[in-house]
Amino acid sequence: MRTKAKTCPRILLAEGNNSQSRTYRWSFLRVYGHVIAVPAILATVIGCADSSPTMMQPPALAQVVTPGVMARVNAKGEFILAQHGDSADAEISADQAKELVAAFWHDGGRSQQYGAGLDRGAAVHWTELVPCVRAYYVTSAYSRLQSDAPLIIRKALGPQWLVGLCYVDVEEVVVSISAFATDARIGHSQFRLEDPGVGNFGVMGVPVGAEIPVAPEDIAQLAAEQTNRRLAEVPLLVMRPFPKGAVTAVWQIDLDAPIAARGQVSGDERSLKKLFAGHLNGWSKPTLAAEIPNSNANRSDDEDQKFVWARPERLTHHAVTRRPGIARDLELITVGGR
Repeated sequence: MRTKAKTCPRILLAEGNNSQSRTYRWSFLRVYGHVIAVPAILATVIGCADSSPTMMQPPALAQVVTPGVMARVNAKGEFILAQHGDSADAEISADQAKELVAAFWHDGGRSQQYGAGLDRGAAVHWTELVPCVRAYYVTSAYSRLQSDAPLIIRKALGPQWLVGLCYVDVEEVVVSISAFATDARIGHSQFRLEDPGVGNFGVMGVPVGAEIPVAPEDIAQLAAEQTNRRLAEVPLLVMRPFPKGAVTAVWQIDLDAPIAARGQVSGDERSLKKLFAGHLNGWSKPTLAAEIPNSNANRSDDEDQKFVWARPERLTHHAVTRRPGIARDLELITVGGR
């Protein structure tokens, strides 16, 4: 479990349960090279500047996962997570992602600090930030793209790495970098980005008191406490369908036995073994969710994604297919149907 010195109010994500905010701004993804206009979450935080670090007490994973899953826990008590997807030979590694992000921030941190501070709700120590210890691979929500889709579209819809930037072990900024960022290059100095490539980087300040993403070990503890079940698989970090960005990725978790739960949107009580967990109801704490049954958006895995190109201005369409089990609409759940 994680204990925090202070709980701060957060603006709610555009996730659409109950009274949550649905505030967006049009952004250009803060990317370099070709620019596409997509909605981005306006992650302003209100009224709190406590930067006290989040303190970690190692969860007893053996109590909350099956023996098979425990075999995929390292000596530090951390899950051994996915490091690449279906196109491993065309993807960068975790170490490469961290090196590129370090160089990207060294070169561009001054220009990014103001927006990151607004997201965070406090100034960031932009000259002293370094990559956090762990980088997280985010599996794409899609399994198929048109073969003629431009590379920048493949990057926008494809897998990402989330690399936190830390100050004294506190994550203040998170940078998403495309797993296909093989066109980005570091110069002779490891701190300089010789070529950022096209459409590779996105930046967000981490709201004070939060972490993005929530550590999977904490997710396992949360799921076990709320469901009285063990995890039957290592948690998988998955993208939400476009236009949601990598920072809103959620953990897919599989339980060792079904639970009875009621959806807070549908009102349906049903038996569930697969859940999703993460920042689904604000940044302050993770919550559990499930696919909304009988949702029109979830009926078909095929989508037609539209992209507005800023220069030259034009609209393009690309047929994509979501991965099995990746729902477009999720709802928070109440375990036990209460």
